[in-house]
Amino acid sequence: MKIIILLLTFLFISCADEKTEQRETLEEKRFVQVYCDVVLKADFLKDEQKEAFVDSVLTYYSTSREIFENTVNKYSENPKKWKRLFEKIGAELEKRLEQTEKIDKPDTTKTKKNQKS
Repeated sequence: MKIIILLLTFLFISCADEKTEQRETLEEKRFVQVYCDVVLKADFLKDEQKEAFVDSVLTYYSTSREIFENTVNKYSENPKKWKRLFEKIGAELEKRLEQTEKIDKPDTTKTKKNQKS
Protein backbone atom coordinates (compact mmCIF):
# COMPACT_ATOMS: atom_id res chain seq x y z
CA MET A 1 0.00 0.00 0.00
CA LYS A 2 2.85 2.39 0.81
CA ILE A 3 4.34 1.77 -2.63
CA ILE A 4 1.06 2.67 -4.34
CA ILE A 5 0.82 5.91 -2.34
CA LEU A 6 4.42 6.71 -3.17
CA LEU A 7 3.82 6.05 -6.88
CA LEU A 8 0.64 8.13 -6.90
CA THR A 9 2.46 10.96 -5.15
CA PHE A 10 5.27 10.82 -7.70
CA LEU A 11 2.75 10.76 -10.56
CA PHE A 12 0.88 13.75 -9.11
CA ILE A 13 4.10 15.75 -8.69
CA SER A 14 5.30 14.97 -12.22
CA CYS A 15 1.93 16.01 -13.70
CA ALA A 16 2.03 19.24 -11.71
CA ASP A 17 5.49 19.99 -13.14
CA GLU A 18 4.22 19.49 -16.70
CA LYS A 19 1.36 21.94 -16.15
CA THR A 20 3.77 24.51 -14.74
CA GLU A 21 5.99 24.23 -17.83
CA GLN A 22 2.99 24.65 -20.11
CA ARG A 23 2.11 27.92 -18.43
CA GLU A 24 5.65 29.22 -18.68
CA THR A 25 5.75 29.76 -22.44
CA LEU A 26 5.77 32.77 -24.67
CA GLU A 27 2.68 33.94 -26.45
CA GLU A 28 2.92 33.05 -30.16
CA LYS A 29 3.36 36.60 -31.53
CA ARG A 30 6.09 37.34 -29.02
CA PHE A 31 7.85 34.05 -29.72
CA VAL A 32 7.88 34.86 -33.45
CA GLN A 33 9.53 38.22 -32.72
CA VAL A 34 12.15 36.70 -30.41
CA TYR A 35 12.91 33.84 -32.79
CA CYS A 36 13.30 36.21 -35.75
CA ASP A 37 15.64 38.51 -33.83
CA VAL A 38 17.82 35.57 -32.87
CA VAL A 39 17.84 33.99 -36.34
CA LEU A 40 18.59 37.21 -38.19
CA LYS A 41 21.65 38.14 -36.19
CA ALA A 42 23.08 35.02 -34.56
CA ASP A 43 24.56 33.64 -37.79
CA PHE A 44 26.76 36.71 -38.12
CA LEU A 45 28.30 36.32 -34.67
CA LYS A 46 31.23 34.29 -33.49
CA ASP A 47 30.31 31.21 -31.45
CA GLU A 48 31.50 32.78 -28.20
CA GLN A 49 29.26 35.81 -28.82
CA LYS A 50 26.06 33.91 -29.60
CA GLU A 51 25.11 32.96 -26.03
CA ALA A 52 25.44 36.54 -24.80
CA PHE A 53 23.50 37.80 -27.82
CA VAL A 54 20.63 35.36 -27.27
CA ASP A 55 20.54 36.33 -23.60
CA SER A 56 20.36 40.02 -24.55
CA VAL A 57 17.44 39.36 -26.92
CA LEU A 58 15.63 37.40 -24.22
CA THR A 59 16.25 40.21 -21.73
CA TYR A 60 14.94 42.77 -24.25
CA TYR A 61 11.70 40.78 -24.50
CA SER A 62 11.56 40.33 -20.70
CA THR A 63 11.78 36.57 -20.84
CA SER A 64 14.22 33.83 -19.92
CA ARG A 65 16.02 31.05 -21.73
CA GLU A 66 13.91 28.53 -19.81
CA ILE A 67 10.64 30.07 -21.02
CA PHE A 68 12.00 30.30 -24.57
CA GLU A 69 13.04 26.63 -24.50
CA ASN A 70 9.67 25.63 -22.98
CA THR A 71 8.00 27.35 -25.90
CA VAL A 72 10.20 25.55 -28.43
CA ASN A 73 9.43 22.25 -26.71
CA LYS A 74 5.69 22.98 -26.69
CA TYR A 75 5.65 23.54 -30.45
CA SER A 76 8.01 20.62 -31.12
CA GLU A 77 5.49 18.25 -29.58
CA ASN A 78 2.91 19.18 -32.21
CA PRO A 79 4.21 19.18 -35.81
CA LYS A 80 1.10 20.94 -37.17
CA LYS A 81 1.51 23.83 -34.73
CA TRP A 82 5.27 23.93 -35.45
CA LYS A 83 4.62 24.14 -39.20
CA ARG A 84 2.07 26.93 -38.73
CA LEU A 85 4.49 28.74 -36.44
CA PHE A 86 7.30 28.50 -39.01
CA GLU A 87 4.96 29.93 -41.64
CA LYS A 88 4.44 32.94 -39.37
CA ILE A 89 8.18 33.19 -38.74
CA GLY A 90 8.81 33.08 -42.49
CA ALA A 91 6.23 35.83 -43.06
CA GLU A 92 7.82 37.98 -40.36
CA LEU A 93 11.30 37.48 -41.84
CA GLU A 94 9.97 38.47 -45.29
CA LYS A 95 8.38 41.59 -43.80
CA ARG A 96 11.66 42.54 -42.14
CA LEU A 97 13.57 41.93 -45.37
CA GLU A 98 11.20 44.22 -47.27
CA GLN A 99 11.66 46.92 -44.63
CA THR A 100 15.42 46.57 -44.90
CA GLU A 101 15.30 46.82 -48.69
CA LYS A 102 13.27 50.04 -48.43
CA ILE A 103 15.88 51.53 -46.12
CA ASP A 104 18.80 50.39 -48.29
CA LYS A 105 17.42 51.74 -51.58
CA PRO A 106 18.71 55.21 -52.43
CA ASP A 107 16.17 57.87 -53.25
CA THR A 108 16.70 58.34 -56.99
CA THR A 109 13.87 60.84 -57.41
CA LYS A 110 16.05 63.70 -56.14
CA THR A 111 18.82 62.81 -58.57
CA LYS A 112 16.44 62.72 -61.54
CA LYS A 113 15.00 66.15 -60.64
CA ASN A 114 18.49 67.64 -60.43
CA GLN A 115 19.42 66.22 -63.83
CA LYS A 116 16.39 67.84 -65.52
CA SER A 117 17.25 71.31 -64.24
